[in-house]
Amino acid sequence: MIDINEGKTNNYLIHGIVVIVTSFILAGLTSVTSQLLYIPAAVLFIFAILLFAATNGLQLDIANEKYRRYGKIGNQIFGQWHPITEPVSAVLMLHAENAFRGTAPMMGRVSTLDTKTLTYDIQITDGFKKKHLIYSFLEYKKATQALKEIHEALNIPVQNKVAEKLAENKRKRR
Repeated sequence: MIDINEGKTNNYLIHGIVVIVTSFILAGLTSVTSQLLYIPAAVLFIFAILLFAATNGLQLDIANEKYRRYGKIGNQIFGQWHPITEPVSAVLMLHAENAFRGTAPMMGRVSTLDTKTLTYDIQITDGFKKKHLIYSFLEYKKATQALKEIHEALNIPVQNKVAEKLAENKRKRR
């Protein structure tokens, strides 16, 4: 079993904020109502801390030919398993996504860039030529580590398109 933990990605940040605000409200209500509200307030506060410390990652079960993107809160791991039969090759590629502010650009006017998201995606092709996007990493280092572990565990050819593009850009500058 391959387990690549990406670390804290703040996927549960909003949930944690809502839970911690709720725990503060309950703690504040204890002065007006029953002192027993301290118990649920403390439980919610601890749960909020667990949400802030939550991590994400990728698990590949080689023996059963399946993978999952998972979330981990405390010791609890959750995520749906997906089958991947007879993997043939794996590719690491860069994915860029842009989001523009409020309105779409009009003729003669350029819209300012609001956000740009870069992810490093690992895609595995199975024996039926079906492509599986197994994970989108936020860090290049973690993505290359995952690609290396996939290559060693599955013994399939891998291609790092990001490294190839970086090398090509370096060659062009010379």
